[in-house]
Amino acid sequence: SASGEGLGAALVNHYLEEKGEGLIGIVFGTKDINKVTNSLKEGNFLISDATDGEGINSKDSEVRKWKNLFLPPELTRGLFSFIIQHTEGTLPSLGAYSNASINKLDHVVINTNDADGFIKIYRDIFNIRLALDKFVEAWKSRMLFFRLNKTTIEVIEKKDSSDSFDSLWGLSWEVENIEEAHKRLEKEGVEITAIKKGIKEKTLVATIKSHNHNVPTLLIQKKKKKGAIEMKIIFNKIILMILILSIPNLSAHDLQSAVNSEDRDPKNAARDSSRHPIETLSFFEIESDMTIIELSPGGGWYTEILANFLHEPGNLIAAHFDPNSERAYFKRSRANFEKKMGANSMFDNVQMSAINSNLAKPNSVDAVLTFRNLHNWLGAEMDLIFSNSYKALKPGGIFGVVEHRAKPGTSMDVMKKSGYVTEEHAIEIANKHGFELVAKSEINANPKDTKNYPGGVWTLPPNLRLKDVDREKYLEIGESDRMTLLFKKPLEG
Repeated sequence: SASGEGLGAALVNHYLEEKGEGLIGIVFGTKDINKVTNSLKEGNFLISDATDGEGINSKDSEVRKWKNLFLPPELTRGLFSFIIQHTEGTLPSLGAYSNASINKLDHVVINTNDADGFIKIYRDIFNIRLALDKFVEAWKSRMLFFRLNKTTIEVIEKKDSSDSFDSLWGLSWEVENIEEAHKRLEKEGVEITAIKKGIKEKTLVATIKSHNHNVPTLLIQKKKKKGAIEMKIIFNKIILMILILSIPNLSAHDLQSAVNSEDRDPKNAARDSSRHPIETLSFFEIESDMTIIELSPGGGWYTEILANFLHEPGNLIAAHFDPNSERAYFKRSRANFEKKMGANSMFDNVQMSAINSNLAKPNSVDAVLTFRNLHNWLGAEMDLIFSNSYKALKPGGIFGVVEHRAKPGTSMDVMKKSGYVTEEHAIEIANKHGFELVAKSEINANPKDTKNYPGGVWTLPPNLRLKDVDREKYLEIGESDRMTLLFKKPLEG
């Protein structure tokens, strides 16, 4: 329980009496609390001005001051939340600790019964980046992943008929060496499960079963990335059941930086709001040290981003048309792509392959991606490409598919003419060649798309096949409604 007097102490003690130990809420850090206050007031939220706070370090009598802004119920939805700006003094810093110690908070898990409402608050009002929005088939649940600084806010939707309500559930702490951490905790009498592979690739996890203050607690070890800088911070115990998160930091080979790169064609960058590259590549679990095949890259819309994002030991293989094809369009398209690859040094490490080839050595790549291509392959060619993709992937490898989505039950003839493909057909062919569907996402959905145009999907932007005929109408609809599917090659595959 809390000692002393004040609002914070009263809150903690009340919570302990009512619910016992656990997590109370989240505190968000800001560098300009007045700007945040004005922004929320402009949004017609009833909030008071920020209040001053002060604390004195009992060991060295150092004074620390801050400002708090408490949030109204329509923004907290059951969570105790406020915003803080530190104005004077510093928090005590800790030195380096062994690799058996916790070094940072990896993610916090929140349960909600209203994912769309959660997005409106955390993304649209708080401006926290929504990195991923997906439906996990295995759990029959929708999951959201927000990124703030280097911490993930993982949200699991559990629908019910009650008013919108959010609740904190658990925490995940990152360790440098999970085996050493496991030994240390067991030696100290902490009950902890055996180490196992995590759901996310290249992770190891273990669950702490005791001494966790009634908070579901996970330890996670991630594969180190080249050039990564690690903070050595140890947490001996949970003093307050409140999380403090601060504003983002960007690092080298950051996906956001790759998307914002000045090396991209401005015409391509203008389509980001329709194609959601950050959300899409995050959903596909793409990391900067992977070896990736991009199938039929066309003019290189995604190639620009991937070439900027990937670095050693990862690399990009562009599987374009066969340069020896008898079809003039195929040869011309390949030649234009190669010309683009030679015009900028960022493409120096892009390797070329042919879409009708074996793509790469068996079991050699981490991911194969295709964007808006399936309609061109319907039939035997789709079987060949899916089969060769499966062979090229390592066990556990990623197969990411984005495609214009047809209405369920659409015939093969209509799919070929319209450029839209049903999800059922894409999943059927992927399963046929050994892939397992892991998750679907509505990142690239467009409910305005009626899918019944005289020029097929090419009626819509960016093609606008009908030129000036109903141009404004089609611009208003926007780009096509698209499925976004994440498959994986089984580990034993």
